[in-house]
Amino acid sequence: MQSFIESMKNLNNFDNLCKSTFLSYYISLYVTNIDTKDKNERVSVNEIYDFLQDLQNDLNITIPKINKRDISLCFYLLNRLGICNCLK
Repeated sequence: MQSFIESMKNLNNFDNLCKSTFLSYYISLYVTNIDTKDKNERVSVNEIYDFLQDLQNDLNITIPKINKRDISLCFYLLNRLGICNCLK
């Protein structure tokens, strides 16, 4: 049985959706670790980008091709949803 998204013929935003889902997980992981250290600390796009590069290079975790614009878009979406106010 296919999911609704897989059954759609035209998936124009599927790549962005996948990146946002991936990023929301790792952003929340990173922010949770920062929040336990300092409640007033906020996260920047560059910090998340560097964190993902470290995961890929140091831990050999496969990540999709992510650029800083993708991270910024995910920050915006998380903020609009009221889930995370993490951008510096």
